[in-house]
Amino acid sequence: MDTAVAQNELADASVIATKIHRVWLVARAGQCMAGPRSPHGVQDQGDGRDHNPYGFTMWMAGGGVQGGQTIGATDEVGLHAVQDRLHIHDLHASILHLMGIDNMQLTYLHQGSPERPTQNEGAIFEKLV
Repeated sequence: MDTAVAQNELADASVIATKIHRVWLVARAGQCMAGPRSPHGVQDQGDGRDHNPYGFTMWMAGGGVQGGQTIGATDEVGLHAVQDRLHIHDLHASILHLMGIDNMQLTYLHQGSPERPTQNEGAIFEKLV
């Protein structure tokens, strides 16, 4: 939230918390997290660990997301998601739902053809809402 908005329009901390919870959805996901393997397939050799697209972290706040919870888990070495796995279409559908948008109704033009961001797929992940 920018300082001017915080100071001028939402000076009371309880109002800020209410506004963030009801209006804004903040989501942060990093590039695929570092995995337990090196780029050369041998741990402790090479110049660092490889990227891992199979299990990574994301956090969300506001917008109706239930706070204070951890959803999902990776295996014992942090390589693969093993609990509450989410397809990217499900994540997109859930974010759109939290923003008050029906993912099956939202369309945009791509090279002149109407497309949906979830391509006829994507279920809302109820643990988020």
